[in-house]
Amino acid sequence: MRHSCLVTATALLLAALLTSCATTTTKKAEEGKRDPHIDLCYRAPGPITIDGVMEDAWKKAPLITHFTVPPKGQRPYMKTEARILWDDEALYVFMKAYDKDITAYRTERDSDTCNDDVLELFLVPDDPATAVSYLNFEINALGTVHDAYVYNRNLIAGRRWQFWNAAKLEHAVKIHGTLNNFRDEDEAWCLELKLPFSDMPWMENRPLPINGEQWAFHLARYDWSIYQPNGCELSSSAKLTKLNFHFVPDFDIIQFVR
Repeated sequence: MRHSCLVTATALLLAALLTSCATTTTKKAEEGKRDPHIDLCYRAPGPITIDGVMEDAWKKAPLITHFTVPPKGQRPYMKTEARILWDDEALYVFMKAYDKDITAYRTERDSDTCNDDVLELFLVPDDPATAVSYLNFEINALGTVHDAYVYNRNLIAGRRWQFWNAAKLEHAVKIHGTLNNFRDEDEAWCLELKLPFSDMPWMENRPLPINGEQWAFHLARYDWSIYQPNGCELSSSAKLTKLNFHFVPDFDIIQFVR
């Protein structure tokens, strides 16, 4: 979610909601505490085919269902489920977005996919309290990729960070319904993602993650729908204290398990 998307998201909130967000964030800053959720990422039991279809290997991955709507943390109108795995080559993500009205139109890489139904991954290997840079992946229901390596999270300025591409990224989308037809009711769409460690800037001169190693991350979603009371719903696997998918201190933790 970039600057233009932040503007879009902000427009969806009422003034009262923004006031609540500011109060929550201030309180958290005064306490100086954060209690991130830890999601375990197990080794894949075998090869994974990137086709948008959940195969048996994914059964080993714990199901992630703790998505909430920031900043109040209420349950989303539409459910999202996710699973994560890894091996000696890559990090794998499978997400299923239940959706009655699947919509996406952008086809150009690094376009504003957040204005479509989109699923997102944010990833950083540092302590979220002090981390400055991170990876951001957004893939819409058409399979269009927006990827960026944000060097400085305090300077999210237009297309500044979009020169970077994950060259070996593999992804697939599977739609259960009809795309861009609001006249019928859809079921869901699935995203399967393979992100090789060799694509990650911080992995160029270091070994693979070790058992118990922790990175900061969260998974997020935009759901544009005629069924949504406000037209669009934003949700995240992390309990964000503000409507900002890029607020690294609120990220959760992924822990690698062999």
